[in-house]
Amino acid sequence: MTQYVVRRLLLLVPTLLGILFVVFLALHLIPGDPATALLGQHATPQSIAAIRERLGLDKPLPVQFLYYLDAVAHLDFGDSIVTRTPVLVELGERLPVTVTLTVLSMFVAVVAGMTLGIAAAVRRASLVDYLGMSVALLGVSMPIFWLALLMIDYLAVQLHWFEPTGIASVQYLNAVPKVTNFFLIDSLLAGNTSAFWNGLWHMVMPSLALATIPMALIARITRSSMLEVLGNDYVRTAYAKGLPGRIVVWRHALKNALLPVITVIGLQFGSLLSGAVITESVFALPGLGRYIVTAIYNRDYPAVQGAVIVFAFLFVILNLLVDLLYTVVDPRIRYD
Repeated sequence: MTQYVVRRLLLLVPTLLGILFVVFLALHLIPGDPATALLGQHATPQSIAAIRERLGLDKPLPVQFLYYLDAVAHLDFGDSIVTRTPVLVELGERLPVTVTLTVLSMFVAVVAGMTLGIAAAVRRASLVDYLGMSVALLGVSMPIFWLALLMIDYLAVQLHWFEPTGIASVQYLNAVPKVTNFFLIDSLLAGNTSAFWNGLWHMVMPSLALATIPMALIARITRSSMLEVLGNDYVRTAYAKGLPGRIVVWRHALKNALLPVITVIGLQFGSLLSGAVITESVFALPGLGRYIVTAIYNRDYPAVQGAVIVFAFLFVILNLLVDLLYTVVDPRIRYD
């Protein structure tokens, strides 16, 4: 097991190098110039040339890439072209918002998706099955941005149940000291339960909007996997022995149906990180997704490259954790 984990971590290095190269090349192929975006269209050629020299953009692309690799090796992602703030500092401030949104969304998706999938499989070809799969089809078909706008219009504007934007009300943001940059955790550390519930209430609509697609996929995979397991001999034997239905479903069938579900959950967890770009933009959340959109618009190369590295690292680590979780669910699986 240890050797397998070490090998996977070592493979992370060429993976990140490849991602860095692709992103670096793609950014430089985008029409536009960071110096022009920074100074404006009416800037003089002399001022643009001075900015390009100061930012190192006047050097050949291979030289710029090598300089950047050397900086990344020392955990130096450079300074933002726009704000002149170290990218690592900005990522540390914005990543917690994206992680919080992703974790809450995945919690909603897993609970709702597995519940729908199990209920549909146990009551196959019934009204519960048809309604559950209809909800799943609707969830996977509706675009996130459209659902988010509908929720803002109805739940926030018309009913006034939620706040349409932000991670918390202003009075709570100023009252909670930043320790971990996770607002919910910092509010608990400060003993401010009102701020915690306010922040959690602000995340309800973004989490529900982002959770719809993974919820639908998890529901469909859970149903399919459960139907396959429920048809096995050992399940029929458990029923024949007189075991209660809930024991057969939750203890015998579900555990053996979890492997494909775990795979989908791991993949969707990584997809939620990228899906947060749209959700954060609609709900005006100061997360990493919105940060990337702004950085691309401003041709802020260091900011985009730093954010992509973080996304890639999290995605690879999540896949590694999913592989290790297989051995917990099914002890027969061994990584030698």
